Amino acid sequence: MELNSLVFQKANKITALNFKNVTFTIAPNPAKENVSILYDGLESNPTIEIFDLTGRLIASFNTNDHERVSTINTSQYPAGIYIVVLKVKDTIVSQQKLILE
Repeated sequence: MELNSLVFQKANKITALNFKNVTFTIAPNPAKENVSILYDGLESNPTIEIFDLTGRLIASFNTNDHERVSTINTSQYPAGIYIVVLKVKDTIVSQQKLILE
């Protein structure tokens, strides 16, 4: 099994999730009021989650598969460092640090 692949077995059905060709970009970073989260290479709609450094979930967004980009208004969040997590079917695909000024 490749390091970038996960395999799940449910009711005699095997599903392979390959995250090898996934791109995940946050811009601008650092950000002030809005941030764009760009993703590509996924076969299904990802969920974007934002956590503070204590591990508390700050926000969660379901995405539209056709968009490949989500713009999030960050003006309501205090300045600081956050972790943005890209998930598919409750599996973390990628994560990146976001700095809000």
